Amino acid sequence: MSDGEPQETAAEAPAPPKPSRVRQRVALFVVLGAFAVFGGIAWWRANSFSHQLERGAELMGEGRYAEAEEHLRRALEIAGRGRGAEHERPQANWALARLCLERERLAEAESFARKSLEEYEALGAKEADPLLWPLDVLCRAQGMNGKYAEARESCRRAADLLDRKPGATAEDWADMLDAKGWIEFGAGDYAAADAAFAKALASAERVWPAGDERSLPFLVNCASSRAALGDDGAEREFLARARPIEEKRRTRGDEPEAYLRVCEAERALRLARFDEARERLGPALEILRKQETILIPCWASGVEADLLLAAGDRAAAERSLRRVVALEVKAFGRRHPVTTLAVLHLSAFLGTTGRPAEAEAGCREVLDALHAFRCDEHPNAAWAQHVLAEALLDQRKDADAAAAVAQALAIRRKRLGDRHPFTGLTLALAARIFTRARRAGEAASAATEALAIIEAAVGDAHPARAAAEAGAAEVDLAAGRADAAETRWRRALGILETVYGKDHLFAAGILEGLARAVRAAGDPQQEAASLEARAKAIRAK
Repeated sequence: MSDGEPQETAAEAPAPPKPSRVRQRVALFVVLGAFAVFGGIAWWRANSFSHQLERGAELMGEGRYAEAEEHLRRALEIAGRGRGAEHERPQANWALARLCLERERLAEAESFARKSLEEYEALGAKEADPLLWPLDVLCRAQGMNGKYAEARESCRRAADLLDRKPGATAEDWADMLDAKGWIEFGAGDYAAADAAFAKALASAERVWPAGDERSLPFLVNCASSRAALGDDGAEREFLARARPIEEKRRTRGDEPEAYLRVCEAERALRLARFDEARERLGPALEILRKQETILIPCWASGVEADLLLAAGDRAAAERSLRRVVALEVKAFGRRHPVTTLAVLHLSAFLGTTGRPAEAEAGCREVLDALHAFRCDEHPNAAWAQHVLAEALLDQRKDADAAAAVAQALAIRRKRLGDRHPFTGLTLALAARIFTRARRAGEAASAATEALAIIEAAVGDAHPARAAAEAGAAEVDLAAGRADAAETRWRRALGILETVYGKDHLFAAGILEGLARAVRAAGDPQQEAASLEARAKAIRAK
């Protein structure tokens, strides 16, 4: 650059034009207006009933229940402030009812569902929508709370509404029938539950293509009712249909998978296929330990406890059962239908492990609670009477034991039928108790019928057959047929040793009976003493 050329500096650059005051004010108003508009939208969204309700539903779908509840309670709080509030309150109450039902807060679920239903009725609603929404939650919560008559009435009302609903779909009917099935199952009417579950499955399969994952719970429900009715063949078929659907599901490690696995484990346990039961139960327990709910986890823990007892680990089995009782007492109360089943399971364990007085107390508590729920003929009442009869027999209360086993047998014949394996097991116990009470004719008849039922149901190698043989052996010994009794007890012992291994707790009573037969048959006394010593050592473990 030459010395004569001018040099441009920053100071010499042209200054930008200054905006006028009017333009400054307009810009300021635009900025402030934008903040006001967008801030207002944000405020409106945060305080909008529909936004809170929708967000709560989204979070429920994601399993984020604590956050979902905050939004739904905010929606309920907002409802009532403006136009349309009368339609908002029942929606919010219904959403909260659904959340509480899924979280197993049953009393709250019932309360919110009642409020929603009453509010819809106050608005003049008479058609299926929206009355079906709270009715579905209400009947399920009532059933789980043991209010079976009220639950059936709510379910009947839902069915009437569906009958009148124009364009009611098969999916609508599947949901209603599913609710009905669980009400009847809880009430102990397994045949009615099975009929409802079968219709629900048929309705679902009319909506969804074969193998659709949404049909999975309907198949498992049918398997559960068939299991309760003692129909192992049908249970096996439903589980076999469910398994490939589960294996193709997109979602893994969730509650439906655990539900199926526990059902499979429970069936394997009933068939004394313990390795298979453990293989199915293990992954289910891993899933369920992450759940916030307790019903299915507690059910799984009960299956686990039975497997632990089968393996000879009495201490671990007892810890598991006591933990289940504690969890359910905390969640539902001591005299809730769910809790009474856990107490009964623990009582049966206590009787098996040589604590008959504790078993008796637990059974009487369960029977009192079932009576309060008008469930004196529930299948669980039969189980309680059966366990009570065993506990009374062990305490030499023969007359009371005979009365209890007669009650158990009457209920099982009525509710489960004459060919159910549980009926056979109670007959086998009755044979022992009637023999002790010197009712020889009734004892012989019970023993013969027990053997026939159990052989047809489970065959010759199942532990139930050992129980039937033991009952018949008591009859033979009392009638002076010591050799026949010895043969039966040896057969029973062989079954138990094959299934559970040598010197399992379940063999102790068989060994004691065999010792009596050996003495009565005039065999060397040292064998009887050896058998008794072996039984004593087993019980002392």
